[in-house]
Amino acid sequence: MVNRETGPIIKNLSRVIFPEYELIELDNGIPVYLIPGKTNQALKIDFLFKSGRTSELKKSVSKICHTLMREGTLTLSAKDIADHLDYYGATLRAVAGMDFCGFTTYVLNKHLPKVLPTILDIISNPIFDNKELETKKNQLIDNLEYELSKNEVVAYRLLTEDLFGSDHPYGYNTIAESIRSINTENIKRHHLTNYSASTLKIFVSGDINQEVITQIESCSALKRTESSTYTISEVNSMKGCTTEIGKNPFQSAIRLGKTLFTRDHPDFIDSFIYNTILGGYFGSRLMQSIRENKGYTYGVYSTVEHFLYAGFFSISTEVDNVHVNETLKSIKVEMDRLQNELVSNRELSMVRNYLLGNLMNLKDGPFKSANLIKSFMADDCGKEGFEETVDRIINIDAEAIQRVAERHFDFQELNVSLVGNKS
Repeated sequence: MVNRETGPIIKNLSRVIFPEYELIELDNGIPVYLIPGKTNQALKIDFLFKSGRTSELKKSVSKICHTLMREGTLTLSAKDIADHLDYYGATLRAVAGMDFCGFTTYVLNKHLPKVLPTILDIISNPIFDNKELETKKNQLIDNLEYELSKNEVVAYRLLTEDLFGSDHPYGYNTIAESIRSINTENIKRHHLTNYSASTLKIFVSGDINQEVITQIESCSALKRTESSTYTISEVNSMKGCTTEIGKNPFQSAIRLGKTLFTRDHPDFIDSFIYNTILGGYFGSRLMQSIRENKGYTYGVYSTVEHFLYAGFFSISTEVDNVHVNETLKSIKVEMDRLQNELVSNRELSMVRNYLLGNLMNLKDGPFKSANLIKSFMADDCGKEGFEETVDRIINIDAEAIQRVAERHFDFQELNVSLVGNKS
């Protein structure tokens, strides 16, 4: 009999194992990561290209190129592509980022022979029709106008531009003029250089059988091109506080931040754990202080973002205009406390269990495991980087948290962006 008056025993995790995978290399050099698991014949295939903003020769071209690739090939119209994928119950999602752009498809393994050739056609032979380009540019401009009506979006744009500079891939803000200036020649040039076997990693997860592997080997038909050398402009930070009147008259968006480092920095994992304590989960110090105790906001969060060539730390929240100054003071108090006081064993244990439990959740099933593997392989950290992260989470102490707070997280070093109405 189960005694329901007594809760289950809480056991601390002492180990989290990196998901199992098999790595094969196609004849054209493409690495393919196979993550098998029972998913009722379903497959998820991720095509990850190093073709994001850091590969651009012209601002905004990477996102437009990536989203336009599905709008027609030499042999298929956009409608043909949509109808074909729909007929076989497949989906195709495109995501464009700072360093990488990707396509993700979900499909039953029995339909892969019908669906994969269409995806390879999209990758290899997009037509970039002028009419489709103009339609896409108008959509992007309309969406941009809508996004700029949100105070929080404007505040984020101000912060990243201040942190990295208006000419840096991580710092420039998309504007209507840059979208309008893109032409098909810009897009074709970007595609030719950045969408080939030279820049691609493939991740296959789910119900993998020998026929699936045989089909994936057809990706060997993708050609390799000479990888261009892109010069990433230097980070050109502007220190201070940037304010702007927002279109939402009732709330102010607050963004604070500073540039940090890439994932291979010796203090990265400690910074990640520090960030969790400060504002990285619902039980964080910022949440307890600003939401639970003072009731100024529905949510306040901090993040440590890492890219291939840089990183940054940020804090974000939206509050009533009259609470801006008190909110900033509260953030300073919590950051100062982490510099001047040791974290208690109880709090550190709670954060440790939260992080390890989250890592366990991220490897729940082959599809989630593929996302985890992809995130570490994209940065060339691999299994060793994951194991180092787990080991540090388990063994970090309060003194290490205080040291990283003193080195990298001084409130006075943060840039501040405020978008709202004067109270």
